[in-house]
Amino acid sequence: MNTQDLKFFDPEEVFELNPDMKVQIFNVKDNYPVVLIDDVYKNPDMVREVALSTPVPQKTFFSAKRGQLYNFFDNWDTCKTLSKVLIEGLKLDTCLPDKVEVLDNGEKLFAFNVFEPKNFPSPPESYVPPHSDTSIIASVLYLNKDDETPIGTGIYQHIPSGLILYPQHDMHFEWICQQDNISPTDYIDKIIKYDKTASQHQNKDDAIYHGSSQARGESTYTVKGNSEWKLLYESPGTFNQICSYVGGTFHSPLINNTQFSSANFNRINQVIFWDYMDGK
Repeated sequence: MNTQDLKFFDPEEVFELNPDMKVQIFNVKDNYPVVLIDDVYKNPDMVREVALSTPVPQKTFFSAKRGQLYNFFDNWDTCKTLSKVLIEGLKLDTCLPDKVEVLDNGEKLFAFNVFEPKNFPSPPESYVPPHSDTSIIASVLYLNKDDETPIGTGIYQHIPSGLILYPQHDMHFEWICQQDNISPTDYIDKIIKYDKTASQHQNKDDAIYHGSSQARGESTYTVKGNSEWKLLYESPGTFNQICSYVGGTFHSPLINNTQFSSANFNRINQVIFWDYMDGK
C-alpha cells in the first residue's frame, strides 16, 4: 500500500441522518418501550463500508468480533437528534437530571459487531445469552442488506424472577420503579430472586439458563425462549434500521445457524451506548 491508496471520508456525510426516517414505538408488556427507527442514515452504504473496510483493534464479545474506533463518530447533529428522539420515546425525560436534554455517544465511539461463521463452532459456546447493558440507552443499528437475511434483536423476560430489566445504572432503577409503579423494595426482591437463579447457573454450558434453543435439540440458534426466558419482542433487523431500549433491558441477537452456512455471510451491526455527556 502506498499513500495514493489512502481513503478519506467526511464523518458529517457518512453519519448524516435521513430527514425522512420513520419512528415507531412498541410497548413491550405495556411498560417497556422499544424505539424502532427505519431509514436512519442518509448514506447507510457508506457506514457499512467504513465498518467493513477499516482495520481496527479487535475485542471479543461473546461470539462476535467488536471493532471500536474512538473519537470517530464525530457528528454532533446526529447524536443530538437521535438522543432527543430516544429520550422522549423511552419516557426517560422525567428521570434525567435537570437541564439534561441530550445524551452522548461516549468518547465519540464508533463500535460495531461482526459475527462470523467460523466463530460459531457448536452450541452452547456460540450464542449470545440474554444480557443487559450499563448505558442509559442501548441502540443496535443493522447493517446487513435485506438479501443477507437480516438478524434482529430479541427482548426477554426472565421467567422465575419476572425481570425484564436488570438495572446497571442508577437511572435504570429509578426509571423501572416509575414505569412498573413498584416500590424500590419490591423491585430489589425481584433482583435478588434473579441473582439467586443466576448463581445456580454459573457454568456457561447451561444452555437452558442462557436461552439457547439448542438445549432442546433444535437446529437453530434463534433464542425463542425456554423454561427460563420468555421472548417478548423481536425487531426485524432490516438494513439501516435502529432498535433502541433502556440499557438494562434483557436482550440478545436472534441468530439462526442456517444463516451462517455460507462462509461469506457475517452479521454486522453498529452499537451505540448513550450516557451523560462529559461533565454531567
